[in-house]
Amino acid sequence: MKELIKAVTSVRGDIAFQLSHAGMSTSRRLIGTTPLAPSGNVANPYSSSAPKEMNEKDILDVIDSCTKAASRAVKAHVKAIQIHSAHGYLLSRFLSPFFNHRHDEWAGSDENRFRLLKEIVVSLKKVLPNNKPLIVKLNASDGLPRGITPKLAATHAKWLEELGVDAIELSAGIVSHSVFNMCRGNVPASEIAQAQPEKYRNTIEESLKKMDGNH
Repeated sequence: MKELIKAVTSVRGDIAFQLSHAGMSTSRRLIGTTPLAPSGNVANPYSSSAPKEMNEKDILDVIDSCTKAASRAVKAHVKAIQIHSAHGYLLSRFLSPFFNHRHDEWAGSDENRFRLLKEIVVSLKKVLPNNKPLIVKLNASDGLPRGITPKLAATHAKWLEELGVDAIELSAGIVSHSVFNMCRGNVPASEIAQAQPEKYRNTIEESLKKMDGNH
């Protein structure tokens, strides 16, 4: 990481490291274990098996891992840190009522669904020096029924501001459900389908083509 930062800064650039957990937006084939999710009763389009619903230890491990990653980034002299909480990756799914169906203190209300992101922000602020900005990438809309809406995103943004976050990058869409809410231009339907399990490729390709006005 130090060599990467040195190379970027040598040509008068700055670099921010993004902290991200894929959650269920991956497969056992890629990571060697069952993907994690806030709720286990949501189908995983990347796998034929359901994700593992996270227990308290799993959640605390994510907070700890993010904090340790931020500490390593500081030692490498990174310019800033970004927390990826958009596009249906783990933190995004915790925030979204569409995906988070838990019945504990990590769900059940907007405040509880926000709790994991809040705990990560609070923990990172303890290890980041004042001159290291903390940025959050946030969905303004999931593009799904009962998902994150602009109104809910505005609430998330207000809470993040109160926690002392330095900047918010807004995006939209879920990689497994509404991916082209976050992209524009021609949809590379065939190429994307080829990266998916063979039995799903034709269905995925046809669905993607419907998003592209050129097909």
